[in-house]
Amino acid sequence: MSIEELKQLDGLVTHEEGGRRFCVHREHRWDVPIIRQAQLDRLVPSPCTLVMFDMHHDSRNVVCSEKLKQIRADGCQDEAMIELCQDRQALSHNNDDWIKALMELGLIDNAVIFGVGSEEMYERKRVELYRDHTGGLHHIIILCLPNALLCHQGSLCDEVREQQLKPIWTALGWGHLQRGGLGFIVDERRYVLDFDLDLFVIRYLDYEWPWCSEVFKGEFLKESVNHWVLGWSGKKLIEEILKRSGLVTISREPDWCGGDEKAEIILRRLNKYLLGGRLDKLLGT
Repeated sequence: MSIEELKQLDGLVTHEEGGRRFCVHREHRWDVPIIRQAQLDRLVPSPCTLVMFDMHHDSRNVVCSEKLKQIRADGCQDEAMIELCQDRQALSHNNDDWIKALMELGLIDNAVIFGVGSEEMYERKRVELYRDHTGGLHHIIILCLPNALLCHQGSLCDEVREQQLKPIWTALGWGHLQRGGLGFIVDERRYVLDFDLDLFVIRYLDYEWPWCSEVFKGEFLKESVNHWVLGWSGKKLIEEILKRSGLVTISREPDWCGGDEKAEIILRRLNKYLLGGRLDKLLGT
């Protein structure tokens, strides 16, 4: 499977920097062959951990279990991976079941998803255990935006609930640091950092607007005053994940962003506020 082929099929554009690949493309399910190619190129391990920012969890049950079993048994060959994304009877073209497909294929171990609803909404069911057809056990962690997670009694700083929160912390590689406080306790490049641009849209009635600078700053640049994560922000969380990622994927999903023009606006603001301008060359800025 060549990067050139994926460019034709899903509008993929890429940029490589510091041994890390940045991929911007159209439809989220195409992350499946993109991640597989990154593993073949030894940018990320197989399996790796998916850390995603999205308004949807994209983890519905797959309807093509037998096809996925066969693809895995055959070693995830290029043509089969492409056909999987093209076939409407395989992966959903609503882009809502590809995470479990990655697990069935043995390409990821766990998925941590930021941005789906609020802390309260997923208090009861925010950790799903999923067993693939080989018996492998995976965690799907559904979380809100980082700002709330780093505040008082948030899921990334509530030391009192450490045992209850252990599945979340373990999947993310989060825990107590030797120098004190909480943070990432793994340093190897094990993550795929993924963004769906539809997260950064304000919706009202039939209208959709890209997040303005005020929202980006409020949700990602505000620093925590909690002593366990003092000085942490959503942007710092992303920076630390990025250090441990060999692949960054961004899905434009223009149908959920109000069209291509608005998706482009969001992409440029994402690059400015959350990625530190790392896409400047790709975007021609």
